[in-house]
Amino acid sequence: MVERRKTRIKLTRRFYFLILGVVAALVLGIVIAAATCSGPAANPFSNMGKKLSVAEMQRLKVNEAGSVMVLEYHKIGEEGRWSRSPDAFRAELKTIYDEGYRAISLTDLVTNNIKAPAG
Repeated sequence: MVERRKTRIKLTRRFYFLILGVVAALVLGIVIAAATCSGPAANPFSNMGKKLSVAEMQRLKVNEAGSVMVLEYHKIGEEGRWSRSPDAFRAELKTIYDEGYRAISLTDLVTNNIKAPAG
C-alpha cells in the first residue's frame, strides 16, 4: 500500500496582504464605478425634463465645467501666514459672496446635494 502525505499550505503574512490588496482594489473599483456611472441615481437633476438653451445657460452663467473654488482656513485669530483676523475673514467672505460664489459643505459637493442658485 502506498502512503500519501498530506500537504499542508502555510498561510503567510504575504498571502494575507495579497488578499487584502485584492479586496481593497475591488472595493475601490466599485466606488469609482458608482461615482462615475450615468443615470438617475448619479444625477438627481437628470430627469427634470427641461433642457436649457444656450442663451439660458449664458444668462444663468451655468458652470458646465464643474469648477469649484475650495477655500481652507487654518486659523481665525491674529493675522499671520496661516491665519486671518476675524475682520479680514469677514471681508474675504463678503468679497467672495459679492462675486457670486455661494458656500456649501464638502459633503454636499461630494454627494451632489447642491442647493445654490444656478450660475
